[in-house]
Amino acid sequence: MTVEASQHSPALYVYDVGERGSQTKPVLGPWRTQLTVLPRLTNFADALTGEAHMTVLQRLTAEEAQIARSAIRVNQEVLQWLQMLHDDMIAMLRKGQKERYLWCAPTSIESQMFGAPMRTY
Repeated sequence: MTVEASQHSPALYVYDVGERGSQTKPVLGPWRTQLTVLPRLTNFADALTGEAHMTVLQRLTAEEAQIARSAIRVNQEVLQWLQMLHDDMIAMLRKGQKERYLWCAPTSIESQMFGAPMRTY
């Protein structure tokens, strides 16, 4: 499905592919971008993360860290940090740039609606 997009009305495709990925992709073009959501890093993530301009991660398990080593191409120090993130933290990684770590601060209404930030495995 293609959605009309322009500078006044850009389009964001949220592409939730599950653990095994998907064979279909949205058609991107001017003023269209894609957000791919994975519940966890698996061997199927390699192709998706290789195409990504930015990867946003919660805390990784030891198994996910080994996959991230090749899929995201981060060094051992970054892999260790990614395994120590708190539930309310995320890491943003961009090719060719230093990683950034962010703390989430949900509002009281967001906390009531969604609960505390957490990583489920």
